Amino acid sequence: MSAADTGTILLKIQMVISLTSRLNALVTVFSRTLENILLNRMHDYLHTPDNQFGFRRAHSTSMPILLLKELLQFYRDHSNNMYVCFLSRGSMSK
Repeated sequence: MSAADTGTILLKIQMVISLTSRLNALVTVFSRTLENILLNRMHDYLHTPDNQFGFRRAHSTSMPILLLKELLQFYRDHSNNMYVCFLSRGSMSK
């Protein structure tokens, strides 16, 4: 195999790699766009309760944590027990 053939093969490999990278970038952009379109169309059908905090726009976990802290302090001041159970919806589906 001559040096010219090797150079041609390397050039073709670089072109394939470049094309593959561009396709991956296009697929990523396309999938994100499709995801946003689907989420916007399904927004009215996807309902989560208002008492769910975190992982939702404008529903941070700061207020429920403060409320829990205040409740624990109240029960401790009145010498009562308070039992808390934390559930994760995602882990229950596995």
